[in-house]
Amino acid sequence: MIWIGAMFLVIIVFEWLSQRKAKVKRRDKWIVLGISVGLLLLSEVLFKLKDKWNVTMLFEFVGKSIDVWISG
Repeated sequence: MIWIGAMFLVIIVFEWLSQRKAKVKRRDKWIVLGISVGLLLLSEVLFKLKDKWNVTMLFEFVGKSIDVWISG
């Protein structure tokens, strides 16, 4: 589990430095950083729950939760 997080963090740091050298707008850098952190968190959650859930079950759960939330 630590290796997944470490790999993501290395990728995030190298991408941040690459964008900094390329003079990318600050807003665009934050969008990329947000997406990367979101994927990191999703991968950590999926790894933690790999014995209980899989990706299909996760998407079904999220879809049902959204339906319940929308319908009130």
